[in-house]
Amino acid sequence: MRISGMVYVPRRTHRLRKILVVLLILILLSAIVIAGISAFTAWKVIHPPKEDIMPFSLNIAPEYKDAKFPSNDGSVILSGWFFEKKDSNKTVILSHDYGKNRLQFGEQTLDIVKGLLNKGYNVLAFDFRNSGKSGGSVTTISMLEKEDLLGAVKYAKESCGSKHIVLMGFSMGASTSLLTAAESSDVDAVIADSPFSDFNSYLKNRLIRWKLPEFPFNVTIPFFIELFTGTEIEKLDIESAVKKIAPKPVLFIHGSKDAIVRSSEVSRLASLYSSTGNANAEFWECEGSGHLDAYSCNPDAYLSKVLEFLDTLKFE
Repeated sequence: MRISGMVYVPRRTHRLRKILVVLLILILLSAIVIAGISAFTAWKVIHPPKEDIMPFSLNIAPEYKDAKFPSNDGSVILSGWFFEKKDSNKTVILSHDYGKNRLQFGEQTLDIVKGLLNKGYNVLAFDFRNSGKSGGSVTTISMLEKEDLLGAVKYAKESCGSKHIVLMGFSMGASTSLLTAAESSDVDAVIADSPFSDFNSYLKNRLIRWKLPEFPFNVTIPFFIELFTGTEIEKLDIESAVKKIAPKPVLFIHGSKDAIVRSSEVSRLASLYSSTGNANAEFWECEGSGHLDAYSCNPDAYLSKVLEFLDTLKFE
């Protein structure tokens, strides 16, 4: 006797469906976890802890006046100090690193200021947005900080009577200085201590320190940074900026044991500058020093190199 109307479904088909469902669930859960880690990390990146401005004895600080000015885009009010050299129309603008403030090296920064004053330069030290005493709620690792530095250049020129402007930056501040010098005709020269060459290389080294795999976080973290800040990371093109800076003189400084910004990055920036046919770039590597340690390792040699570079600038 034959029973009709019944279909036999092999057990293998049921098992395959279960496997596919489980795989889809795992993929979805993995995507949620990756998105969560990426969003959290991106949020932490753009909201670093604010470092307080270190108190110091007034008797060791050169005389200064408080400086307040808007960023070039008018979105924040920035705060800093202007150290005046009487009858000077030359100014060095100091730009600090990520998570720092106008006193990049704490009280030791004042020794750099004194050296620059003795060389005949005014000095403007200021806080980027979301740093020190400046306004703003996010740090964008040079993207919006360029607007801050352009505002500082404008302030030095229009409010302080500066005819000649040199930018001196440290890591994030160095990269920002290079971007700014490429855009502003008011900048005459740059001193760039440990600049990163692009955001991807900067993030790659950070991911190693955070113990996160390069993929997929090299894609997802930038996505959330752009989402949270409204910026476009692809515009952070420091390699192209270096080519545009020439023939303005540039001094590149780097520590040979820097684990955050590789020596190859900084030397590549110097090479890209030289590829324009100009010979006004110098690369000085401090042997044995780590990230932004060149000054603290050998302050005399560091300051001497900076002042020698300034001597090559023929300002009226």
